[in-house]
Amino acid sequence: MKTKPTHGGMQDALQDNEVRPRPGDPMYWIVWCDAYNGAFGNIVYNTIFPVDPSEADFDAVRLRAGRNTCYATTVRALPTLRAVR
Repeated sequence: MKTKPTHGGMQDALQDNEVRPRPGDPMYWIVWCDAYNGAFGNIVYNTIFPVDPSEADFDAVRLRAGRNTCYATTVRALPTLRAVR
């Protein structure tokens, strides 16, 4: 989908920590995205190392960033359009 906000990423919220996490340690990721209109969306994702945020987490942030663009309208309309087929 070409309207999807694509400029985004993630970073370790404890990035300044000199001690790297070990398996089983709690992790806090900041997942962020911004849309072409300048709207910004982010979430803090808590997990256990070495699990990273999933594609669903990125989709939630994209939807938040694209809330005032045609992307949010398109996402809301998809279930109805798919049901019509």
